[in-house]
Amino acid sequence: MALPVPVPEFGDYDSMQKRRLVRFLVPYNKPFYFMDRGHQLGGTYEFGIAFEHFLNKKIKSKSLRMRVAFIPTPRDELVSGLLEGKGDIDYFAPVVADAE
Repeated sequence: MALPVPVPEFGDYDSMQKRRLVRFLVPYNKPFYFMDRGHQLGGTYEFGIAFEHFLNKKIKSKSLRMRVAFIPTPRDELVSGLLEGKGDIDYFAPVVADAE
């Protein structure tokens, strides 16, 4: 059984608020986002949950809560995924290469 592929969606904060979902495109690696025994972990995950709490405090509605979904994406496909409507936020921390 395969999970359904989400339909690409574009829009601004108002459209995210209508569907009550913010989709984070995240690179799958230990410092940023990873799964351990079925639990989501990493700096990006912690930031996303804090962002979700911030949004829900701003809305002040117990029944219409915003959610954050984390979509693991290869690092080289983060920007293209954002442009194709696969996510709303591209959480990317640039890698600084040695100048040598």
